[in-house]
Amino acid sequence: MKSKYSSLIVLGVLALVAAGCGDDGSPAGPGTGGTGGTGGTGAGSMTATVDGVAWTGAVVAAFNESGIVAVGATDAITGTVIGIGFAGTTTGDYPMNSMSLANGTVGSTAGSYSTAAAGGSGTISVTTLTDTRVAGSFSFTAVAGAPGQVPATRTVTGGLFDAPVTVIP
Repeated sequence: MKSKYSSLIVLGVLALVAAGCGDDGSPAGPGTGGTGGTGGTGAGSMTATVDGVAWTGAVVAAFNESGIVAVGATDAITGTVIGIGFAGTTTGDYPMNSMSLANGTVGSTAGSYSTAAAGGSGTISVTTLTDTRVAGSFSFTAVAGAPGQVPATRTVTGGLFDAPVTVIP
């Protein structure tokens, strides 16, 4: 049950992050920045390698609701979204699989992928967890959300995150 709740929190973060990346039709270029907002652009960082390609989150959001922590970001260039979530109140390693209290997700035009699906696996290593900040590393293999989806899995390696946390009472 907690794994499903954690997955829902991560999906909520992904929806909020994706909503913050709307396209106004104007070209985005170096130095265009953004207006941000609460925990907006530049407030945190999240990077990884997705299927061998470097990925950088342009909009990073992190939430903590009663010990369920979720961090998510969107790459402004590709639109690929990565979310991680775990149930815990301490630093340490949180394994990700279909039966754990941690989850990793990747979403893109190719579809959605999750470690909560059978065959998914990975680890979130939390090095800092306070009421104001969460930081650490992650890597995972996420499985397609739909049968026959291509590719069948997405591999995320070398992930790093450091973000301010919004605590939800």
